[in-house]
Amino acid sequence: MSSQSTLYLFPVPIADNDLNSIPVFNKKLLSQIKYFVVERVRTARRFLKLVDKQIDIDSITFIEMDKHNNYENTEEFKTWLNDGVDIGLMSESGVPCIGDPGNHFVTLAQNLDANVVPLVGPSSIILSLMASGLNGQNFQFEGYLPVKEPALRNRFSQIEKDILRIDKTHIFIEAPYRAKKLFDYILKNGSKQLRLCVAIEIDGPKASIRTKQIGQWKEQDLKNEKQNVIFLLGK
Repeated sequence: MSSQSTLYLFPVPIADNDLNSIPVFNKKLLSQIKYFVVERVRTARRFLKLVDKQIDIDSITFIEMDKHNNYENTEEFKTWLNDGVDIGLMSESGVPCIGDPGNHFVTLAQNLDANVVPLVGPSSIILSLMASGLNGQNFQFEGYLPVKEPALRNRFSQIEKDILRIDKTHIFIEAPYRAKKLFDYILKNGSKQLRLCVAIEIDGPKASIRTKQIGQWKEQDLKNEKQNVIFLLGK
């Protein structure tokens, strides 16, 4: 490696076009980097222009993450690392590599002894946990629960037993069009004394984070409209 490359992990706003959650240091750094790994080039270009209208987008080289996990686009990334250039990595929303893709590229950077620098910014998972009132000392991010029975029933039963046994908060997400269905499932099948936090549209103008015992929630508390929702379940 000619000189040591640095891979910067950039959080991006959770709410569209809201830069209030992005530190000034990040914005300055974003204006300087010429190599990026992103989920979608189109939205990454739009975000960079929002950060700094003077950025010459055409001078920036992008690699788009492979959504099928074939990782056929990593050879160019390895070349960047070997050339010693600074690289930015961004997902579509929030923090990369935490409930979002990007860890494969971080692994490549680590394997080639590059610097990996995580930057401060909004994470819907952490923000929801902070505001939930549930145990933040012992928690587990589940990602997506199984969609179909009996896998959903089995996993949900395991989660409940884990919560009751060691007071661990479990955090899971769902696609907006399936969030209402999962919410109703929890209300119907969950232990009534456990507490459920429903965090909706985190960091946006209509954000809502509410925690109640499962038995206190009502089905109409989560509307059928498509919403970005994070669920947290605990004692």
